[in-house]
Amino acid sequence: HKWSIAKEGAKPRILVRLGSAGLVILLLFSASPCSCAKANKARVELKGKSMYVQGKPFFPFGLFCVAWTREEIAACFDDVAKRGFNTVHSYWAADVCRSRETVQAYLDEAQKRGLKVLPTIGDLGQEAALFREGKHEELERRVRDWIRPFKNHPALLAWYVWDEPNAEGFSAPPDCVRAVSEYVKREDPNHPTFFTFTPWHNLEKLPDYRDCCDVICLDPYVFTDYMGLVPKCLDLAAEHGNNRPVWSLLWGCWNSGSRAPTVEETRCSTYLSLIHGATALLYYGHLTEPGMRPEGGDGKTWQRGLADKEMQQLYEAVEQLGKEVYKLSSVLESPLPQGVVTAEASPATLHFRAYRARGGLVLLAANMGKEAVTVRFRVSRPVKGNAVFCFFSRQPLTVAANTFTDSLAPLATRAYRIPMEKTR
Repeated sequence: HKWSIAKEGAKPRILVRLGSAGLVILLLFSASPCSCAKANKARVELKGKSMYVQGKPFFPFGLFCVAWTREEIAACFDDVAKRGFNTVHSYWAADVCRSRETVQAYLDEAQKRGLKVLPTIGDLGQEAALFREGKHEELERRVRDWIRPFKNHPALLAWYVWDEPNAEGFSAPPDCVRAVSEYVKREDPNHPTFFTFTPWHNLEKLPDYRDCCDVICLDPYVFTDYMGLVPKCLDLAAEHGNNRPVWSLLWGCWNSGSRAPTVEETRCSTYLSLIHGATALLYYGHLTEPGMRPEGGDGKTWQRGLADKEMQQLYEAVEQLGKEVYKLSSVLESPLPQGVVTAEASPATLHFRAYRARGGLVLLAANMGKEAVTVRFRVSRPVKGNAVFCFFSRQPLTVAANTFTDSLAPLATRAYRIPMEKTR
């Protein structure tokens, strides 16, 4: 028989008794199989900068602001899952985040479709006020009470602790964000925590927040003129993050008020994020976000959003990027040192990174400038054959003396497959 031990996670104990007939009786007490099994099934691990779900590598590729109301959840999740996304989040101020019942429905509907969820922790304004007033015990109680019903849900991926603590409106000092993350971890040690940091405000303060959560997520929403902010903030997070995973939250189907990003801008910021070490790609937002749709919550607002030609093109572009990332994901964990591939480019707006792959190398490149770039790549190891192949498009490029040349239009991206000779 299996017995429960009062303290969850305690080690099994063996009691030995000598019976009247000289028999030894062994009673084995084991931890309750119910609670431990649920926790193990839901557990998400970080190994270095990589995420593992049930022991398997997982690269989050998802959307923010999916479903603003409960009525929208099922239809939106059907659409998102069909398009190949694996992760969803609803904004902290959305109706679906306001009660335990709607959060439970969000997780349950996601699980039915194989989606992972990034739930928000409560009300950011109230949490910040409690921290400022020194009511730390009350803050911890609120945080732990909120997450307790959901911590073993199999759709849970990570807890979203804070939205842009360095920005006006949601501001919180590092100690506040760190405290909330710690309260979450005390209640649920089986899931990582993360926050978003906007590089548009006080980027120099990023090192102060570096250890607040398990994951650092940056949201460089940029147009062409500011594309350089993507590598700048990701490199800064990598430098100060103590080997923490760095995620990138980019513009998806969103109009900032002046204009929406172009397909080329979205593609370029995505590839720049990968090249500079992002281990998850998220996009703000889905077509149900109020800023991108007519008011109303009848469950069909995302369909009206698709009627907007510009938004439809962006949505399809992000969907295509998901297919590309899925094909590349097996090599993204194996970046090679600088110098294995070098480049001579004019103008100097090209970013690139090489990765170890079966039978050779994979090379990602992105031109973040407004002008076309002609680049000459040189591989420091012997290339097999006389051709380099381009994923997703274009004809093979000719290789001579381990060197090949390409031309990238403004904001263009490339993924090359380079066959290599075996070396001893």
